[in-house]
Amino acid sequence: MIRINRYELEKHDGPYDSWGGKSDLLLNGVKTGVRLSGYQLLHQIETPEGVLFITDYDCPFEEVTWFTLVTHEMQVISHRWFGAPYATFLLDDLVLLKSGAINFVLFCGGPYQLTIRKWGVPYLFPRMRFKRIAPDKYLEQLKDSDQPLERKIEALSHAP
Repeated sequence: MIRINRYELEKHDGPYDSWGGKSDLLLNGVKTGVRLSGYQLLHQIETPEGVLFITDYDCPFEEVTWFTLVTHEMQVISHRWFGAPYATFLLDDLVLLKSGAINFVLFCGGPYQLTIRKWGVPYLFPRMRFKRIAPDKYLEQLKDSDQPLERKIEALSHAP
């Protein structure tokens, strides 16, 4: 898995209420035919199965974070969101592991580990597997990451 920076989300005009909940995904300014939930593209990660897009609505007071897996042919194959009314599930930390998993912390939850499966059955065996992990295991797995350890401890301090 590698971080990429090829895609962007459309920019919305007018009052926030009129934007709807989704944004067109653009590649070199051209619509790809994929619409992602959210208004801000936080991360884009190329995987063997496709591209993982992580988006949010850019609202720090009541935030929802979306994870959407799209094939290289631009077909959405899996999506999952973290959020709750009157709470913020803002993405605080995200690290790619050498094992192929992704560890992340949300402001009101986590830490979690995301594993992308090669195949899945919708609702029964989804392509994206999210597993809550213990904070000490999270820190142990992240010793080799590019972020300073202080940043990871700060992110964990927001988790319940």
